Amino acid sequence: MYDEGDNPPNWCRNGHFPALTHDYSLGELTANAAMVGDGKDTCPSEDPAKCDVDKTLAAGVPLAVSKPFGDFSCVFDPSDQSAGWVPSRLVRFFEPQAIRDADWIDVWSDGSNRVEIVQSAEGLHVVGTAQWFGTMLESGEQVVHDGGIDFSAKPDGDRLVLRAADSYECGVELIHLRRFLVVRDNSYCGGANVRFNGVYQRK
Repeated sequence: MYDEGDNPPNWCRNGHFPALTHDYSLGELTANAAMVGDGKDTCPSEDPAKCDVDKTLAAGVPLAVSKPFGDFSCVFDPSDQSAGWVPSRLVRFFEPQAIRDADWIDVWSDGSNRVEIVQSAEGLHVVGTAQWFGTMLESGEQVVHDGGIDFSAKPDGDRLVLRAADSYECGVELIHLRRFLVVRDNSYCGGANVRFNGVYQRK
């Protein structure tokens, strides 16, 4: 349901980050480091002639960390919704902690997308809204497609899942990274182009 598809293995992009098939962890850098993109076949590399630098990440800033590629790790910086490669030797992972039900309970957001989690008799209840903004019409109105999730489930460790009843029903997975929620869906949770995919922060 959550597949990187045929993307090149050296891709690390913000829109694809929630769909990676690798595990996610919470980490930080031990020193300031250049975050490089994947715009060239020679990426990732610390050689600026081989790979363009997107920005500099500061040490100690919490990051979502996922797949490795060679000597690099794919990271996501929720402060500006950017993703890219950093040297794996500079990544320090936070010590794993058991996720309690209470750790889920909050309002989480990613741009205009919103997920609220509350306690329920069935475990946890999740209600979320997502939007896709399209073209501007001649009337001055913008095309907006909406989506929603509304389900109860019991968490399994750091995961909370709505399993699709069939291949065309909404399915969504929430992965708890303590500071962040990685949310990903199967593209059937709303109108055309609406996705919940993203790295959410407490509102």
